[in-house]
Amino acid sequence: MKVLYKTKEERFIEFDNPQEFCVDANFGFTQSWGREAKFRRQKPEAFIAIALPEKQIEQKVKANIKQEFDALVQTWKRATSRFSIITQKIIHPAYLRIIGMGEKALPLILRELQQNPSIGWFTALEAISGENAALEAESIDQAISDWLDWGEERHYL
Repeated sequence: MKVLYKTKEERFIEFDNPQEFCVDANFGFTQSWGREAKFRRQKPEAFIAIALPEKQIEQKVKANIKQEFDALVQTWKRATSRFSIITQKIIHPAYLRIIGMGEKALPLILRELQQNPSIGWFTALEAISGENAALEAESIDQAISDWLDWGEERHYL
């Protein structure tokens, strides 16, 4: 069983082992082996400790990741909608943060590509996966199809 701690701001902090932390009465959480990991210097009462089965924790964390992803996508699309050059779009901070989410963003990117096809997702998919599923594609539609097939083969979709 993992332990998930929920802040009042609906952010989750996950620990594999409840012994990994101790509560610091002045600052919130610090990790017990001495490396300081203070979370916004909040008082302990800002945290609610809840122990959930691992499956429920995964669902909660996935929901938070999806919420963050959706917000970043909206920001990115809104800020770059007037750009015609893809390189201008892929250097936007929201897009870079999506890439920074790593592998956990792959299913969300692939679903976004499936629902709203755009070449803008190819760079993120390649950066995160380290692969180019559309290397031999002869058209944008074929590239989209190749990436979606890639995602299904690896159970991201």
